[in-house]
Amino acid sequence: MARLMVKGEDLIVRLPWWEKAAARRRNVHVPLSEVHQVAIETD
Repeated sequence: MARLMVKGEDLIVRLPWWEKAAARRRNVHVPLSEVHQVAIETD
């Protein structure tokens, strides 16, 4: 499961190792100014 973290002006999506391997990328950084809405979905 990914974890979300706010650091400075960025939202950081921290992926577990198996999702990093599948996505072929490391953690994702998004500027907070670009986040307009957040929703929580149940499993």
